[in-house]
Amino acid sequence: MRIRHLSLRPFRNFAALQIPFTADHSLVTAGNGSGKTNLLEAISYLSLGKSVRRARDAEAVPHGGEYFDISGDCEDDHAGRQLRLFCSRSEGKTAFCDGAPLPRLVDLVGRFRTVHFSPQDVGVVLRSPAERRRLLDVLLSQSSPAYLQSLLAYQHALAQRNRLLRDRRGAGVPAGGWPEIDPWTEQLGRHGAALRCARNQLVTRIDQDLAALYRHLSGGRETLAIAYHQGAAALPGDPVAALVAHISSRLAQDVHLGWTSTGPHRDDVQFTLDGQPADTYASAGQLKSALVAWKLAEMRYLETPPGNQPVLLLDDALAELDERRAAALLELIAGFAQVILTSPLPLALAAHAHFAPVALPH
Repeated sequence: MRIRHLSLRPFRNFAALQIPFTADHSLVTAGNGSGKTNLLEAISYLSLGKSVRRARDAEAVPHGGEYFDISGDCEDDHAGRQLRLFCSRSEGKTAFCDGAPLPRLVDLVGRFRTVHFSPQDVGVVLRSPAERRRLLDVLLSQSSPAYLQSLLAYQHALAQRNRLLRDRRGAGVPAGGWPEIDPWTEQLGRHGAALRCARNQLVTRIDQDLAALYRHLSGGRETLAIAYHQGAAALPGDPVAALVAHISSRLAQDVHLGWTSTGPHRDDVQFTLDGQPADTYASAGQLKSALVAWKLAEMRYLETPPGNQPVLLLDDALAELDERRAAALLELIAGFAQVILTSPLPLALAAHAHFAPVALPH
């Protein structure tokens, strides 16, 4: 899977930009503030339909403008296609494939897969349970349309149940029962059980790859592992019924709080280094290496069918790495189908690894 041409008309600081990616490994160089991060964000928009920077879409519209417009010529092992995402301040987002509008924005997800690393994510992601869950959700949504549908349905049911809980906060559970909330609890159980099953399978499958990749980056000095922790121990029997029963058992507490206190939206993903929680004990350098290793493990997980890899987007990934770790990273990514790496300065190591230069306008 590759992107061969990117067009921005406009996007953030670019009034108009045409960038060809003729080489499979590209090094985008430009000074700070020139838009290197924005370029990778635009490519990710074609993959996910939203910002990887957790920014509101309106923030990507140039100041004083009314819209942004991103187009990319993409290809995989079977065919090429043109993907486009148009976002208007007044009308929202519309996705297109080969010039035809897609029925829903979510239909864009999975057509062109990317894995994105940003140094700004390191502390935020690995120190926040919500962001660690998001790692799983983004990865699984790209690999499985069924997971994405379950996630959207779960989020909708959660929002509706929380609205009812907020409205009754402090009033207690109705003495005669509360039939209005039961359908939302049942939907949380049905869709939440599917989310937990997929997340557990993902973590089990990716753990060994993650450990091996981190071991290579760190020179074998530490062991990285990942585990998925549910809000309650797995109960015997039907997982849907068990989750519904567990959520229902917290109803009085949820009414008091005004929100749903248990379920997959409260589960955690724990990264450990040599058995210790990484979010508590890891240094900044260890956290960065852990997130890079996770992103490389994502690349391998998303390689479906074999040989059809996503595009790897590395935003200033070599910064603050010593020469040995930087060389180890370049060695690991050398065999990936397409890598786009950014740096404020030309990098001798990247040049040695045969990255073709791509210069942004000043």
